[in-house]
Amino acid sequence: MAATLVLTGLLGGPACTQSGPEPPKHRLFLVFFTGGGGAVPARFDPDLREAACYMAPGAAVRIRGYADRTGAPDDNLRLSELRATNVANAIGRYGVSCDRLEDRKGLGEENGPNQSGNGPYSRRVEVYVAGTLPTGAALAACMARPAPTPVPSPCIPPR
Repeated sequence: MAATLVLTGLLGGPACTQSGPEPPKHRLFLVFFTGGGGAVPARFDPDLREAACYMAPGAAVRIRGYADRTGAPDDNLRLSELRATNVANAIGRYGVSCDRLEDRKGLGEENGPNQSGNGPYSRRVEVYVAGTLPTGAALAACMARPAPTPVPSPCIPPR
């Protein structure tokens, strides 16, 4: 199934000094899926690398998967868990430690701000990174590293 990735803007607060804005405090990455699939297409590797680069030591990481209301609630819960796990594993290929990706879960049809339940916003994974995030040269250096060789098995097995 096809998916679309949307990266939201930085949600950091206003400048705290006259010298410039304070460093970003959090970043939200959204992966949207179409239909009932859970696979993360390879074309999103550059975006997942960027997400991994924001996961500096000390940053908190939370991954949440969602499904629309098409199908049985139990099936949708499993699908949302599969989506969250697949996105976590895709990020893990970029050197993020498996234990950093453990705060992930599928929430099924619980869609937060979108209660209509069947739109494309319902079929998503949210990757939320919080803490003092890398910027400038540190972020550029991370993004410039060669892509890793895919690992043969995921660090988080599907539930």
